[in-house]
Amino acid sequence: MEFRSSLARHPIYLVRPRRRCQAWTMSTQTEVKQLATRIYETWSIPIVVGGTFATYMADEILRRLPFLIIAKGEGDETLPDLVEGIVEGRDLSEIRGIAYVENGQIVHTQERGFVSSFETIPDYSLVRGYDALAKTPKFLAMSRRLLPLPTLQTSRGCPHKCTFCVVTRMFGSAYRTRSIESVLEDLRQRRKYGDTFFIVDNYFTANPTRTKRLLERIIQENLRINFSAFSRFEVAEDPEMLDLLRRAGVRTLLIGFESLNNESLRSLGKGLDREYIEGAVQRLHAAKICIFASFIVGSDPDTIDSCQEIYTFAQKTRLDSFWIFPKFVMPTEGAGADLSARIVDDWRYFNGNYVVHFPKNIKPSLLQAEIMRVHREASSGKQILRHVFQGRFQVAATAHNIRGRIRELEESISNYLPILEAAERGRYTADGKFTG
Repeated sequence: MEFRSSLARHPIYLVRPRRRCQAWTMSTQTEVKQLATRIYETWSIPIVVGGTFATYMADEILRRLPFLIIAKGEGDETLPDLVEGIVEGRDLSEIRGIAYVENGQIVHTQERGFVSSFETIPDYSLVRGYDALAKTPKFLAMSRRLLPLPTLQTSRGCPHKCTFCVVTRMFGSAYRTRSIESVLEDLRQRRKYGDTFFIVDNYFTANPTRTKRLLERIIQENLRINFSAFSRFEVAEDPEMLDLLRRAGVRTLLIGFESLNNESLRSLGKGLDREYIEGAVQRLHAAKICIFASFIVGSDPDTIDSCQEIYTFAQKTRLDSFWIFPKFVMPTEGAGADLSARIVDDWRYFNGNYVVHFPKNIKPSLLQAEIMRVHREASSGKQILRHVFQGRFQVAATAHNIRGRIRELEESISNYLPILEAAERGRYTADGKFTG
């Protein structure tokens, strides 16, 4: 590439947006595009991006931003190899797991397999201003939505194959874990900055024996932490696990409910039904564990009443928090990509909050508006005060944060609704059936 000769004199920029841990996600792609273009036009140096969207859409990204280097899949081994290769002036074709443009052609190098070890412990002291932010009084930080929430990964992969999920594409179906000693040392280091953490494992409790050993060590060392983690309903069948989770400091489990419609649950590959879900909720609450539930609306069996049904269910079962996502299919490249049901191609709207596919039994604009209405109602001031009076302060705090997120989305959604209305015109019957 034309900038190789000047690499020894310039830094290598790893474009990393402010939200989440992936370097290129669909929710930050506009920000990344602007930042990467500005850096390149100023210094003409190598810029590396990676993450889920980059892995799925490498060719499309490179057609728009041909100066980028895409690190596909996991970057643990690819990134150090790439940086060394660039600095040493090696040919990029020797670096496995990347894509780039050379002589006007997109080049994909040999694929790199999933890493077998990911024991690295980040050094937060290298993040300028992090210590001061971590020491900001919690009430003040929450009022500004600046409360730092250090993330920690103890495992990768998921043995399940839900039809909507990108996890197995990014991390595989094999469940890989860090050593317990590495996780504990990571927690000790991060404990210097606060006592609240988010375990970002796709399925924290997938290996019950290993998870229990880790929780027992956390309890034995008296780390006094609070953390949240992703899990599935199966965890509710293990009383010992629930007891250890609570004693180790787990306050909230984030669980994909996905739907209350058994037919939709089958189509999404969840392998459970509504009756099972209701029983699991009762057992989790009995164990004094909060539940943050996520739902997907827009599958073929869903109707406009599905969102209200979720809200009613949340009130009845006292779900601590929930979020509704429109059914979403990750954009894919290649001859097999099905674009027939896609409403827009603008990347800005592929972040999980916008209706981007034509539902079978709901007009897109109605679904978008109904999701926002339910979220507004669930995070209203009345609901927040209700949680406070019931002594559910963590639930009230989460509702407050969701209320802020809804306000951030309001203007964008209002501008997006006319796009949906125009796209659906002539494609739905009077009773809301999609005609194609």
